[in-house]
Amino acid sequence: MEATCSRLVTFPVPPSYHRHGSRALILWLGSLPFVLEGLGCHPLQTLVSVAASTYLLLGIDQIAIEIEQPLDVLPLHAFAQVE
Repeated sequence: MEATCSRLVTFPVPPSYHRHGSRALILWLGSLPFVLEGLGCHPLQTLVSVAASTYLLLGIDQIAIEIEQPLDVLPLHAFAQVE
């Protein structure tokens, strides 16, 4: 049982997974102002919408990073080594 848990903790998440998701997110957020401008939104509405969307989506992306590799981001590695 301990060997299985050890393998799960040290199993790396492929970097291409996060890289692809981040690039898709940046592409979507980068095109959002142009779409809103094409819909005829006021520039202030566009600014607020893009800022709120960026804050929320990049926050979710950061949470996903912490969930994928909790021992690399959070200071829990010492706790995981103690028996």
